Amino acid sequence: MKTFYFLILLLIYGLFACSKDRFPDEFSLTGAWIEHSANNAKSELVFKTGNRLYLRLRQDAVFDTLMYKLNRNDAIQIFEPEDYPEGKYKLHAIAYNSKVGELTVSGLYPLSGNQTNETVFVRK
Repeated sequence: MKTFYFLILLLIYGLFACSKDRFPDEFSLTGAWIEHSANNAKSELVFKTGNRLYLRLRQDAVFDTLMYKLNRNDAIQIFEPEDYPEGKYKLHAIAYNSKVGELTVSGLYPLSGNQTNETVFVRK
């Protein structure tokens, strides 16, 4: 009987201890995301099924049609459609926080020096 209670407690502990966000999957990302910042012109990401990504950076007027793959090392590979799935790509670190509904993408904008470049997005 003690073993049974121990297993129940272990299961409950496992459920609460493992509440960290995991690396997002395609289904977590699907949909429209808009930059969460004070900028008037905001970047937008729209993740579609089939690994399609529409990206509009702050300074652009139109969406770029791209392809993407999620990398197991907390990164996303972004391809031009003609290079997908094995060609040239840009690698961007990402972090997903489901509790506050934020997606952080690193390196969308080129910077000089040792600056870090992270853009935070929220669901649109």
